[in-house]
Amino acid sequence: MDFNDIYLFLMHVKGFGPKTIGKFLSQNLGNIADMMDLYNVLQEQFSNKKSIKLPDKNEFLTIQNRVQDILEQTEADGEVIINYKDEHYPPQFLSLSDKPLLFFAKGNISALKRQGIAVVGTRAISPLGEKIGFRFGEVLSENGKTVIGGLAKGCDTAGHKGCLNKHGVTIAILGTPLNQVYPKENVGLARQILEANGCLISEYPIGTPVTPYNFVKRDRLQCGLADGVIVVETGVNGGTMQAVHGAQQLGKPVGCFNYTEQHYVDYPHSLGNKKLIQDGYALALHDQKSIDDFLRRTEHCNDSELSLF
Repeated sequence: MDFNDIYLFLMHVKGFGPKTIGKFLSQNLGNIADMMDLYNVLQEQFSNKKSIKLPDKNEFLTIQNRVQDILEQTEADGEVIINYKDEHYPPQFLSLSDKPLLFFAKGNISALKRQGIAVVGTRAISPLGEKIGFRFGEVLSENGKTVIGGLAKGCDTAGHKGCLNKHGVTIAILGTPLNQVYPKENVGLARQILEANGCLISEYPIGTPVTPYNFVKRDRLQCGLADGVIVVETGVNGGTMQAVHGAQQLGKPVGCFNYTEQHYVDYPHSLGNKKLIQDGYALALHDQKSIDDFLRRTEHCNDSELSLF
Protein backbone atom coordinates (compact mmCIF):
# COMPACT_ATOMS: atom_id res chain seq x y z
CA MET A 1 0.00 0.00 0.00
CA ASP A 2 1.17 3.52 -0.64
CA PHE A 3 1.16 6.60 1.57
CA ASN A 4 -1.99 8.11 0.05
CA ASP A 5 -4.11 4.97 0.46
CA ILE A 6 -3.20 4.52 4.10
CA TYR A 7 -3.58 8.21 4.92
CA LEU A 8 -7.06 8.35 3.40
CA PHE A 9 -8.03 5.20 5.28
CA LEU A 10 -6.83 6.51 8.64
CA MET A 11 -8.71 9.79 8.09
CA HIS A 12 -11.86 7.72 8.59
CA VAL A 13 -10.72 6.10 11.86
CA LYS A 14 -11.98 7.90 14.97
CA GLY A 15 -9.07 9.24 17.02
CA PHE A 16 -6.61 9.59 14.15
CA GLY A 17 -5.68 13.20 13.43
CA PRO A 18 -2.97 14.41 11.01
CA LYS A 19 -0.16 14.24 13.60
CA THR A 20 -1.09 10.72 14.72
CA ILE A 21 -1.37 9.60 11.10
CA GLY A 22 2.01 11.15 10.27
CA LYS A 23 3.72 9.44 13.20
CA PHE A 24 2.09 6.12 12.36
CA LEU A 25 3.15 6.27 8.72
CA SER A 26 6.73 7.28 9.54
CA GLN A 27 7.06 4.19 11.72
CA ASN A 28 5.06 1.62 9.75
CA LEU A 29 4.74 2.53 6.07
CA GLY A 30 7.41 0.09 4.93
CA ASN A 31 5.76 -2.78 6.82
CA ILE A 32 2.30 -2.51 5.26
CA ALA A 33 1.87 -4.28 1.94
CA ASP A 34 -1.93 -4.65 1.90
CA MET A 35 -5.10 -4.09 3.88
CA MET A 36 -4.59 -7.18 6.00
CA ASP A 37 -1.21 -5.85 7.10
CA LEU A 38 -2.79 -2.51 7.96
CA TYR A 39 -5.53 -4.20 9.97
CA ASN A 40 -3.02 -6.28 11.93
CA VAL A 41 -0.64 -3.39 12.64
CA LEU A 42 -3.49 -1.22 13.88
CA GLN A 43 -4.71 -4.00 16.18
CA GLU A 44 -1.22 -4.54 17.56
CA GLN A 45 -0.53 -0.90 18.30
CA PHE A 46 -3.88 0.64 19.17
CA SER A 47 -6.24 -2.04 20.47
CA ASN A 48 -5.75 -0.77 24.03
CA LYS A 49 -5.91 2.94 23.20
CA LYS A 50 -9.17 4.36 24.56
CA SER A 51 -8.79 7.54 22.47
CA ILE A 52 -8.87 5.54 19.23
CA LYS A 53 -11.85 3.51 18.07
CA LEU A 54 -10.52 0.86 15.72
CA PRO A 55 -12.97 -0.45 13.12
CA ASP A 56 -14.02 -4.08 13.28
CA LYS A 57 -13.60 -6.20 10.15
CA ASN A 58 -16.94 -5.15 8.66
CA GLU A 59 -16.24 -1.46 9.32
CA PHE A 60 -12.76 -1.96 7.95
CA LEU A 61 -14.18 -3.16 4.66
CA THR A 62 -16.63 -0.24 4.57
CA ILE A 63 -13.79 2.27 4.98
CA GLN A 64 -11.72 0.44 2.37
CA ASN A 65 -14.57 0.78 -0.13
CA ARG A 66 -14.99 4.44 0.80
CA VAL A 67 -11.31 5.12 0.10
CA GLN A 68 -11.60 3.40 -3.26
CA ASP A 69 -14.60 5.61 -4.09
CA ILE A 70 -12.61 8.72 -3.15
CA LEU A 71 -9.69 7.69 -5.35
CA GLU A 72 -11.95 6.99 -8.31
CA GLN A 73 -13.92 10.24 -7.91
CA THR A 74 -10.72 12.23 -7.45
CA GLU A 75 -9.34 10.89 -10.72
CA ALA A 76 -12.63 11.46 -12.53
CA ASP A 77 -12.68 15.09 -11.34
CA GLY A 78 -9.20 15.70 -12.74
CA GLU A 79 -7.58 16.05 -9.33
CA VAL A 80 -4.20 14.78 -8.20
CA ILE A 81 -3.12 13.86 -4.68
CA ILE A 82 0.11 15.41 -3.43
CA ASN A 83 1.74 14.26 -0.21
CA TYR A 84 4.70 15.78 1.60
CA LYS A 85 7.15 13.37 -0.03
CA ASP A 86 5.99 14.26 -3.54
CA GLU A 87 8.23 16.32 -5.82
CA HIS A 88 5.36 18.76 -6.39
CA TYR A 89 4.87 19.43 -2.67
CA PRO A 90 5.49 23.16 -1.95
CA PRO A 91 8.59 23.46 0.25
CA GLN A 92 6.99 26.49 1.93
CA PHE A 93 4.50 24.18 3.65
CA LEU A 94 7.32 22.42 5.45
CA SER A 95 7.75 25.47 7.71
CA LEU A 96 4.26 24.93 9.14
CA SER A 97 4.10 23.13 12.47
CA ASP A 98 0.87 21.53 11.25
CA LYS A 99 1.82 21.09 7.62
CA PRO A 100 -0.61 19.17 5.43
CA LEU A 101 0.75 15.68 4.93
CA LEU A 102 -1.53 15.29 1.95
CA PHE A 103 -3.73 17.56 -0.16
CA PHE A 104 -5.69 17.55 -3.40
CA ALA A 105 -4.82 19.75 -6.37
CA LYS A 106 -6.39 20.61 -9.68
CA GLY A 107 -4.87 22.57 -12.54
CA ASN A 108 -1.32 23.80 -12.92
CA ILE A 109 0.44 22.25 -9.92
CA SER A 110 3.76 23.82 -10.93
CA ALA A 111 2.20 27.13 -9.79
CA LEU A 112 2.53 25.90 -6.21
CA LYS A 113 6.27 26.56 -6.33
CA ARG A 114 6.00 30.06 -7.79
CA GLN A 115 6.68 33.13 -5.67
CA GLY A 116 3.35 34.38 -4.41
CA ILE A 117 1.55 36.86 -2.18
CA ALA A 118 -1.66 36.13 -0.27
CA VAL A 119 -4.43 38.70 -0.75
CA VAL A 120 -6.88 38.45 2.14
CA GLY A 121 -9.60 40.35 3.95
CA THR A 122 -13.24 40.64 4.86
CA ARG A 123 -16.11 39.14 2.91
CA ALA A 124 -18.10 42.32 3.66
CA ILE A 125 -15.93 44.41 1.39
CA SER A 126 -16.62 48.10 0.74
CA PRO A 127 -16.88 49.46 -2.82
CA LEU A 128 -13.45 51.09 -2.48
CA GLY A 129 -12.04 47.95 -0.90
CA GLU A 130 -13.21 45.94 -3.88
CA LYS A 131 -11.33 48.29 -6.22
CA ILE A 132 -8.22 48.13 -4.02
CA GLY A 133 -8.27 44.33 -3.87
CA PHE A 134 -8.70 44.12 -7.63
CA ARG A 135 -5.81 46.52 -8.19
CA PHE A 136 -3.56 44.63 -5.80
CA GLY A 137 -4.26 41.50 -7.84
CA GLU A 138 -3.29 43.38 -11.00
CA VAL A 139 -0.13 44.86 -9.49
CA LEU A 140 1.08 41.53 -8.17
CA SER A 141 0.43 39.88 -11.51
CA GLU A 142 2.29 42.65 -13.32
CA ASN A 143 5.22 42.00 -11.03
CA GLY A 144 5.27 38.28 -11.79
CA LYS A 145 3.79 37.19 -8.47
CA THR A 146 1.20 34.49 -7.98
CA VAL A 147 -1.88 35.75 -6.15
CA ILE A 148 -2.93 33.36 -3.38
CA GLY A 149 -6.46 33.52 -1.98
CA GLY A 150 -9.24 31.43 -0.57
CA LEU A 151 -11.91 31.99 -3.26
CA ALA A 152 -14.06 33.60 -0.56
CA LYS A 153 -16.44 36.46 -1.20
CA GLY A 154 -15.07 39.97 -0.91
CA CYS A 155 -11.34 40.60 -0.75
CA ASP A 156 -10.23 37.16 -1.91
CA THR A 157 -12.48 37.32 -4.95
CA ALA A 158 -11.25 40.83 -5.81
CA GLY A 159 -7.61 39.72 -5.67
CA HIS A 160 -8.22 36.66 -7.84
CA LYS A 161 -10.12 38.71 -10.42
CA GLY A 162 -7.51 41.45 -10.56
CA CYS A 163 -4.80 38.89 -11.18
CA LEU A 164 -6.81 37.23 -13.93
CA ASN A 165 -7.47 40.61 -15.54
CA LYS A 166 -3.73 40.95 -16.14
CA HIS A 167 -3.44 37.35 -17.32
CA GLY A 168 -1.63 36.33 -14.16
CA VAL A 169 -1.50 33.06 -12.27
CA THR A 170 -3.58 32.70 -9.14
CA ILE A 171 -4.04 29.90 -6.62
CA ALA A 172 -7.21 29.30 -4.61
CA ILE A 173 -7.02 27.31 -1.39
CA LEU A 174 -10.47 25.92 -0.62
CA GLY A 175 -12.05 24.98 2.69
CA THR A 176 -14.20 22.45 0.84
CA PRO A 177 -13.53 19.51 -1.48
CA LEU A 178 -12.44 20.70 -4.93
CA ASN A 179 -15.63 19.44 -6.57
CA GLN A 180 -17.75 21.49 -4.17
CA VAL A 181 -16.73 25.13 -4.66
CA TYR A 182 -17.98 27.54 -2.01
CA PRO A 183 -19.51 30.07 -2.37
CA LYS A 184 -21.49 28.74 -5.32
CA GLU A 185 -21.34 32.10 -7.10
CA ASN A 186 -17.59 31.57 -7.44
CA VAL A 187 -17.87 28.33 -9.42
CA GLY A 188 -17.27 30.35 -12.57
CA LEU A 189 -14.28 32.10 -11.00
CA ALA A 190 -12.77 28.75 -10.05
CA ARG A 191 -13.15 27.65 -13.67
CA GLN A 192 -11.45 30.84 -14.88
CA ILE A 193 -8.53 30.24 -12.52
CA LEU A 194 -7.98 26.80 -14.00
CA GLU A 195 -8.34 28.05 -17.57
CA ALA A 196 -5.72 30.75 -16.84
CA ASN A 197 -3.08 28.20 -15.80
CA GLY A 198 -3.85 28.59 -12.11
CA CYS A 199 -4.45 25.97 -9.45
CA LEU A 200 -7.02 24.93 -6.85
CA ILE A 201 -5.99 23.00 -3.75
CA SER A 202 -7.75 21.56 -0.70
CA GLU A 203 -6.96 19.29 2.22
CA TYR A 204 -10.41 17.76 2.01
CA PRO A 205 -11.26 14.69 -0.08
CA ILE A 206 -14.43 14.47 -2.10
CA GLY A 207 -17.38 13.82 0.20
CA THR A 208 -16.02 15.71 3.21
CA PRO A 209 -18.82 17.66 4.98
CA VAL A 210 -18.52 21.44 4.84
CA THR A 211 -17.82 22.95 8.29
CA PRO A 212 -16.82 26.47 9.42
CA TYR A 213 -13.72 25.02 11.10
CA ASN A 214 -12.34 23.84 7.76
CA PHE A 215 -12.38 27.40 6.43
CA VAL A 216 -10.49 28.64 9.48
CA LYS A 217 -7.97 25.82 9.18
CA ARG A 218 -7.18 26.57 5.54
CA ASP A 219 -6.03 30.11 6.44
CA ARG A 220 -2.69 28.73 7.62
CA LEU A 221 -2.09 27.29 4.15
CA GLN A 222 -2.50 30.71 2.57
CA CYS A 223 0.14 32.13 4.92
CA GLY A 224 2.34 29.08 4.55
CA LEU A 225 2.37 29.13 0.77
CA ALA A 226 2.82 32.90 0.41
CA ASP A 227 5.99 34.99 0.66
CA GLY A 228 3.94 37.79 2.23
CA VAL A 229 0.36 38.77 3.05
CA ILE A 230 -1.58 41.82 1.87
CA VAL A 231 -4.70 42.77 3.82
CA VAL A 232 -7.19 44.58 1.61
CA GLU A 233 -9.78 45.39 4.26
CA THR A 234 -10.55 43.82 7.61
CA GLY A 235 -12.28 44.35 10.90
CA VAL A 236 -10.53 44.26 14.26
CA ASN A 237 -11.63 40.66 14.81
CA GLY A 238 -12.09 37.74 12.44
CA GLY A 239 -10.32 35.22 10.26
CA THR A 240 -8.10 37.79 8.57
CA MET A 241 -6.47 38.63 11.88
CA GLN A 242 -5.72 34.94 12.36
CA ALA A 243 -4.06 34.91 8.95
CA VAL A 244 -1.98 37.94 9.92
CA HIS A 245 -0.95 36.26 13.16
CA GLY A 246 0.06 33.16 11.21
CA ALA A 247 2.18 35.23 8.81
CA GLN A 248 3.92 36.96 11.72
CA GLN A 249 4.74 33.64 13.36
CA LEU A 250 6.35 32.52 10.11
CA GLY A 251 8.32 35.76 9.84
CA LYS A 252 6.54 36.86 6.67
CA PRO A 253 5.83 40.54 5.94
CA VAL A 254 2.30 41.88 6.19
CA GLY A 255 0.98 44.92 4.35
CA CYS A 256 -2.35 46.73 4.73
CA PHE A 257 -3.99 49.28 2.51
CA ASN A 258 -4.16 52.53 4.45
CA TYR A 259 -7.59 54.10 4.06
CA THR A 260 -8.59 57.66 4.91
CA GLU A 261 -9.96 58.50 8.32
CA GLN A 262 -13.37 59.10 6.76
CA HIS A 263 -13.36 55.61 5.26
CA TYR A 264 -12.68 54.11 8.70
CA VAL A 265 -15.67 56.07 10.03
CA ASP A 266 -17.94 55.04 7.18
CA TYR A 267 -16.83 51.39 7.12
CA PRO A 268 -16.01 50.11 10.64
CA HIS A 269 -15.20 46.69 9.18
CA SER A 270 -12.00 48.28 7.82
CA LEU A 271 -10.72 49.36 11.24
CA GLY A 272 -8.51 46.30 11.45
CA ASN A 273 -6.29 47.88 8.80
CA LYS A 274 -5.84 50.99 10.93
CA LYS A 275 -5.07 48.95 14.03
CA LEU A 276 -2.51 46.73 12.29
CA ILE A 277 -0.70 49.76 10.90
CA GLN A 278 -0.80 51.76 14.14
CA ASP A 279 0.39 48.79 16.22
CA GLY A 280 3.31 48.26 13.85
CA TYR A 281 2.16 44.83 12.71
CA ALA A 282 1.77 45.80 9.06
CA LEU A 283 3.35 48.13 6.56
CA ALA A 284 0.96 50.82 5.33
CA LEU A 285 0.38 50.39 1.60
CA HIS A 286 -0.85 53.48 -0.20
CA ASP A 287 1.59 54.44 -2.94
CA GLN A 288 4.28 53.07 -5.23
CA LYS A 289 7.11 53.45 -2.72
CA SER A 290 5.29 51.57 0.04
CA ILE A 291 4.36 48.74 -2.32
CA ASP A 292 7.95 48.49 -3.56
CA ASP A 293 9.15 48.37 0.04
CA PHE A 294 6.69 45.64 0.94
CA LEU A 295 7.66 43.46 -2.01
CA ARG A 296 11.36 43.89 -1.23
CA ARG A 297 10.65 42.61 2.27
CA THR A 298 9.41 39.39 0.76
CA GLU A 299 13.04 39.00 -0.44
CA HIS A 300 11.85 38.11 -3.90
CA CYS A 301 10.92 41.53 -5.28
CA ASN A 302 12.42 42.68 -8.55
CA ASP A 303 13.22 46.32 -9.29
CA SER A 304 10.28 47.07 -11.58
CA GLU A 305 8.21 50.09 -10.67
CA LEU A 306 4.69 49.50 -9.42
CA SER A 307 1.69 51.76 -9.20
CA LEU A 308 -1.50 51.04 -7.33
CA PHE A 309 -3.67 53.37 -9.39
